[in-house]
Amino acid sequence: MLEAPELTVLNAQVGGTPKFTFEDNPDWRSKLHRITVNEGGLEGDLMEEFIISEGELTYIGSGEYGALTYVWTFSATGYKDVVVSFDLSPSATFRTMDSNSLLQGK
Repeated sequence: MLEAPELTVLNAQVGGTPKFTFEDNPDWRSKLHRITVNEGGLEGDLMEEFIISEGELTYIGSGEYGALTYVWTFSATGYKDVVVSFDLSPSATFRTMDSNSLLQGK
């Protein structure tokens, strides 16, 4: 399995909408096929609710962040899953983990 790019979450605040940035990897971007949140806590795959562009994944669905902990999973064929986890408390913590939950980033 190839290493996926590290994702950075933007607009992580109650009432905000999801947006993620990354160092562009056209191959990973073209093979991205599934986006889920809270390990299936929402119904189905959210892939169709994102605009995928160079170095950016932008949510265009109707949902907004609430005061919860979020676990986003991004799956691309041939690459390790990228898992981004954070909470929206005043002392929010941002982490990027691979599918084995190994700490890779911040």
